[in-house]
Amino acid sequence: SGGLYLITPDGAVRNLFKGTGCSNGMAFSSDGRHFYWTCTTTRTIFRFDYDRASGALTNRHALIVSTDLKGVPDGLTIDTDGNLWSARWGGYAIHTYTPAGERIGQIDFPVANVSSVIFGGPKLDTLYVTTAGGKEGADGLEGALFRVRVAARGLPEFRSAVRCR
Repeated sequence: SGGLYLITPDGAVRNLFKGTGCSNGMAFSSDGRHFYWTCTTTRTIFRFDYDRASGALTNRHALIVSTDLKGVPDGLTIDTDGNLWSARWGGYAIHTYTPAGERIGQIDFPVANVSSVIFGGPKLDTLYVTTAGGKEGADGLEGALFRVRVAARGLPEFRSAVRCR
């Protein structure tokens, strides 16, 4: 079963959590104080306090538990207001949540398996949304990449100090 791992700049690998089932989307708050992580198996998006110097995650808190919504949370990104954008595998949608975990929006898609979401474009005001195969009969759009203009703006992606060899 899945887990969440920390890879240090020197290449060491440390297991943070085991038995998570399907570990998924991650995001950092704009101030670098919080880390968000999706555990698809439990339908939960967790928030942690994050120490950038050590990579330590503390104060694990179940911010969003979405057992009453269609599909399960998958990929995740964050905007400049701290709102979380969560792809819904099997849910035909992306759901948007405030930093406090309140659901404030939804964008529907013509395919079931919405797998991930990221802001892009010169102004980081375009959502790029990946989907995956699933049921037949969805007009052949399973696996398509969607581009959606939104009023929100994303944050530049967090850059890791880990170097690939």
